[in-house]
Amino acid sequence: MSEYVEDEWEDVVGAAAVAKTPTIGPQIQARVERAPSHGDLMARFSATEPPVFTQDQLSELAEGVPLENFLQTPSGWALMRCESASRAVHSTDGKATKVVEYPGFLVSAKLRGFPYLWVTVELYNGTHKAVMRTPDLKMRPAPWHCRRGEGLMVRTSDKMARVTFKKKCVHKPTGKDLAFELGKKYDSYTDGATPQFVFVVVPFDGRFRVEDAVRSPKFQVKSKRQERFLQPANKRRKLNPQLAKLDTDIASARQTLKSLQAERRRLDIVASKYRGCFEQVKALIPHMHNKTLRLALAFALQDDKAEDSASF
Repeated sequence: MSEYVEDEWEDVVGAAAVAKTPTIGPQIQARVERAPSHGDLMARFSATEPPVFTQDQLSELAEGVPLENFLQTPSGWALMRCESASRAVHSTDGKATKVVEYPGFLVSAKLRGFPYLWVTVELYNGTHKAVMRTPDLKMRPAPWHCRRGEGLMVRTSDKMARVTFKKKCVHKPTGKDLAFELGKKYDSYTDGATPQFVFVVVPFDGRFRVEDAVRSPKFQVKSKRQERFLQPANKRRKLNPQLAKLDTDIASARQTLKSLQAERRRLDIVASKYRGCFEQVKALIPHMHNKTLRLALAFALQDDKAEDSASF
């Protein structure tokens, strides 16, 4: 059993996997012999420090490597790392064909004109410098490549139209990601903003051609698509028990309020009738002959706002 965890095949690239030089004419052959060899270029590569870009320099690089097999979302390009790279394509006759789509970027004719490409994955919106380990290649046949630090040097060819990488791969003994890392691991570098990354490609022909360096559009690395991208917008949300109880309590309180308001209106009507009756009785008190009855009614029907005297 392989010590790598992934869904598809895995390439093993050896140092001997170097393209054979085709047979060419004597004059051209003489020029080729004078050109630096692969060994000479790799010696220069080993003796030269790779370029380091600041955040401002990253934003000034031209977008010269379009993304491939990334998902377009409302917040921009995204890679759903934990979703399968393979999908079924149904033809008109009903047959399904398995298609494998690995994430990567397209290589222009200008970039193919250089012998090597230095590829890194850099945090674009970080408040501090951070570089993601460039994922292992996922190409068949795989070009010659070698790793140095977090970056990857890839040898070009006339037929190289794209560079693709492993989507998700974990080294069992160490638990280290050999493919894309989740963006949330870089939250501490962005002050709470969603981490965004870019591929940075620098041609190499004996020196790093920083003046010809390009980058990809910004992208995010997530686990899976969220429910809002998979379900219809009019789907009813499921309420948890606490929210359901609160909704029930609110509805009950509203019904109780309506009942109390109706009862208050009824009592106001009754009180109004009593006040009218009392006013009529108060109007008749001065005409009563019975002094005791007159005093008793006057005391009983006195104004409620009259203040009672307090005795100490």
